[in-house]
Amino acid sequence: MVAFSFCTLWRDRIYDNDIGLDYGVAHDLHLYYVTFRDLIAWALGHGFKSYYSAPFNYDPKLHLRLKPVEVDLYVRHTSGIVNSVLKRVAPAFAPAKSDPALRAYHQGGGVSSWKRLLNFIVNPWFQIALNALIVTASELFLKLGARDTAHFHYALSWTGVAGLASLWTWLGIVFVILSLISWLHILRQVPLSIAFPLSNVVHVLVPLTSWIFLHELISPRRWLGIALVLVGLAIVAKPFARIEEKL
Repeated sequence: MVAFSFCTLWRDRIYDNDIGLDYGVAHDLHLYYVTFRDLIAWALGHGFKSYYSAPFNYDPKLHLRLKPVEVDLYVRHTSGIVNSVLKRVAPAFAPAKSDPALRAYHQGGGVSSWKRLLNFIVNPWFQIALNALIVTASELFLKLGARDTAHFHYALSWTGVAGLASLWTWLGIVFVILSLISWLHILRQVPLSIAFPLSNVVHVLVPLTSWIFLHELISPRRWLGIALVLVGLAIVAKPFARIEEKL
């Protein structure tokens, strides 16, 4: 026998305590991957919802986005004298203090709420949605600026430069810059063939916001076009979801 997984089942949770006997053979044949794959497939097939792994080897588990679970460690010896020594020595051997991955994870009391918020903000899914909202806002602001300065008449009025006299226009310019920064961040993580089609959600948001805030009319044919754009976005989003799963 090379290795096996000894599991404990509790309600909708499965606790995996893998035991290795011949590490060389197990690594050469990728048996830990095979057992992990088959174990997860079995757990999903039997309705389990939570997976808990055994301790140690924390670095790869954190890369798999597993979250450490706090556990209490109790050590007691039959000798009172030995216990008095263990009471002071045992905490130094806690995994959170000895393992580099856990030590980095627990600095400052674990992952802070600010870091979780930052991870959520830089997520490419969120950035694509945020970018679409920023672009939509910039178009609305530019429209308001152009409308407020439409009565200006001078030699170069045809250039639209008069729009710079409106604060709405400058606000729109700020949002255009923000959308560019967000878009560059998205392209660092998402293929252009997926990111660009998803960004076309603005063709839905701009007409809707124009209808709501600017009271512009949308014909039935345009409503149909908006519905078709939504269907196309749903189709394009599927391969992006697969990429997220691989990450």
